[in-house]
Amino acid sequence: MFERPRRCFNRSQFIEYPVLSMFGSEEHHFTLHYNPLLFNEGTQVLGEAWTHNHAIRLEDKKDGRITLWWNGIRFNEFVVGEDGVYRTQVADNWQDRIVSTLDGYLLTLPDQSTYQFSLQG
Repeated sequence: MFERPRRCFNRSQFIEYPVLSMFGSEEHHFTLHYNPLLFNEGTQVLGEAWTHNHAIRLEDKKDGRITLWWNGIRFNEFVVGEDGVYRTQVADNWQDRIVSTLDGYLLTLPDQSTYQFSLQG
């Protein structure tokens, strides 16, 4: 089922295309996203202006900052606090927390869902 394209003020179309859904004790979805305004932005494994919801990764800048890439084109910058917890100043994600663990990093979202990352991100 193809979602009806959303149009922006400049007449660009944004498309979300659900490819796969898995149901069990937890739901998992694989969705493709098309955004023509981001043509030539970042590394696009799926082609120009396409990305997906499972491209999440971390980059430790080694200076007290971590970049969390939600997909190939969207990211947030997190800065470590005195308590050792990384936080972002972005309003949409200000409750997200990243902590360093022995074997990587742990991202906790406001709904208490977690993502575990290796030291390589």
